[in-house]
Amino acid sequence: MTTFAIVLNEPNESVARNIKHHFPGHFEYSKTFYLLESELTTGKLTECLGIKGENQIMDVSGFVLRLNDYNYAGYTSRDLWEWLSHVE
Repeated sequence: MTTFAIVLNEPNESVARNIKHHFPGHFEYSKTFYLLESELTTGKLTECLGIKGENQIMDVSGFVLRLNDYNYAGYTSRDLWEWLSHVE
């Protein structure tokens, strides 16, 4: 499994629904920032969420980051660190 960060320019309920439907174990940091695990490629993931491709949701913009390193540091919500600690 790969960990991905989904970053939206603006909140989008359709993308949020897709994330909740396809990735029930996701972490919602805010309405514009999500973390999730998937076996999909980055391209297939963005299509699944409606960020790009034939079924792109109108007026959605943002980007997807693939996180490759499991070393994290910084200051943020305790919930985020707990979610990251369970990522394989």
